[in-house]
Amino acid sequence: MNKIYLKILLLLSIFFFFLLIKKNSLIYEGFSCNKLVMIIPIRDREDDLKDILEKIRLIFKYQNIDYKILIIEQSKNKNFNKGKINNVGFIEATKYFPDYDNFLFNDVDNYPKYNKIINYKVNVKGFHHLFGNEKWLGGFYITNKYFFKKVNGYSNKFWGWGGEDKDLQARVDSLNIPIIRSIFYERINQNVIEDTGYNVNNKKWKKNIDRYKPIYKKNLKNYNKKHYLLTDGVTTTNYKILNTKIINKNIVRLLVDI
Repeated sequence: MNKIYLKILLLLSIFFFFLLIKKNSLIYEGFSCNKLVMIIPIRDREDDLKDILEKIRLIFKYQNIDYKILIIEQSKNKNFNKGKINNVGFIEATKYFPDYDNFLFNDVDNYPKYNKIINYKVNVKGFHHLFGNEKWLGGFYITNKYFFKKVNGYSNKFWGWGGEDKDLQARVDSLNIPIIRSIFYERINQNVIEDTGYNVNNKKWKKNIDRYKPIYKKNLKNYNKKHYLLTDGVTTTNYKILNTKIINKNIVRLLVDI
């Protein structure tokens, strides 16, 4: 009987030993259980914002996600700069929610149509690109504080439409940080992901694309392949908060001048 007890004790010891190793590895990789901060950059997108908030909260509830949402609205006195306001969102999120390590950067017009399509409990090992185009880090992806700081966030120099997400992917690649697309939905496939901003049959969408094409091409032409990560990024982001609205305990909305 003593031998049986000793075997059981040994097995239990091995089991708890591997649990401890697993826990430490998860902490090292930035896994924060089910905690997640969602950052949504907007300007003049109230209908889309309403839709995504309604849907994503149901998904988070279904998946038992301990979530916080930071809405970053850019004031209207300058051209839109999604990269810079995403940097602002990251900076402010670390102040409002210091205990949250994982970040979901999400365009306001993209969200899953079904509760199980995207698993938001990610064991972060880099940049987990979940939806968009493989040529750039747009749409939506999950990363953590460590990796976002390592690439110094987005460039602040992309004014107008496009370029900032291509620059972000180049930053990540330049530091050999993994971009994980094990679960990834291409933007042209709208069967499972709602994507109101991308509709080739929508006249308004086509008009916006035509309007911003020159700006986009200019951004890419000026795209800096050397990536001055230390002189252009989240650490060099200047801004002024114009208004703060606490919607509820989980959602904060900021109006910022950049």
